[in-house]
Amino acid sequence: MNILAITWDWSAFDSLAISIGVIGILVVFLALLFLAGIFYLLPVILDIKVKNIFKKSKPTDVVEDTTKVNGEVCAAISAALDLYFNDLHDPESNVLTINNKEVKRLSPWSDKHQFLNQKIN
Repeated sequence: MNILAITWDWSAFDSLAISIGVIGILVVFLALLFLAGIFYLLPVILDIKVKNIFKKSKPTDVVEDTTKVNGEVCAAISAALDLYFNDLHDPESNVLTINNKEVKRLSPWSDKHQFLNQKIN
């Protein structure tokens, strides 16, 4: 019975290949740590900028809305909008009719399957 043994041959790797591999792994992990730090600090940085923007803009005077619209005006506006949007489209029957009685003409290009089943003498 032969059992295949997997062996690791370190002689195939020279010092340059090992150093390139280690440096590549380190670069990838450092880049991931850098990106994780950026994503961790991004909300903090944006929150600081938003707070500074709101601190700089001080509300001067609060203007109260003095225009009051009574119920009759609202009803007239809503009725006009309803009439306008209902007149945009004509009423449709919402019935589809499918005609399957149409005869399809076959051309020599479309009925090749009829000639392929014939025996050639």
